[in-house]
Order: sequence, then C-alpha cells, then structure tokens
Amino acid sequence: MTHDELIGRVSGVLAIASLSDNQTTATLLARANGASLKDVLAAALSVARERQCDIAELKYALRDSERFRDGLEDNIKELRDHLADLCAQLEAGSES
Repeated sequence: MTHDELIGRVSGVLAIASLSDNQTTATLLARANGASLKDVLAAALSVARERQCDIAELKYALRDSERFRDGLEDNIKELRDHLADLCAQLEAGSES
C-alpha cells in the first residue's frame, strides 16, 4: 500500500466522528492492511497537518466574509440614512 493510499484510509477513519478512541485505533489498524505502526502514525500526522491547514484556510475565509458582511452592513446603513433624508426632503417639499 502506498503512503497516499494509507493517508486516504486514515483520513476516512478519522472522519467517522462516532468512533471512540479505542474503536478508531482498532479500525485504523484493520484498514492499514499490515502497514507498520510507524507508517500509520506518519499517515495520521499527514492527515492532521492537512486538516490544520484546512482549518487555517477556513478561519481566513471566515474573517474575510465577516469583513465583507461588515462592509455590506455599513452600505445598508448609509443607504437607509440617505433614503430617510430623501423622504424628509420630499415631505418638506410637499408641505410648501
């Protein structure tokens, strides 16, 4: 089994959230098809690093979308204020 195949199997097992730690270990070893513990550990570390990078990217995307949302909220507030000013001007014009 190649290192990439082992990483795929480890990733698949770790994605099963309902497994206890003991079940995860047993499932990892069963799916490793005789790979050494060192190879399984190396694959698990690769998966962990990849997930850590994914988390960092998601955090960056979340910060980016929060900034964008804040900008949109500011724009909406400005538009509402402008609309209120226009309505006030129209009311003032119709009263005269």
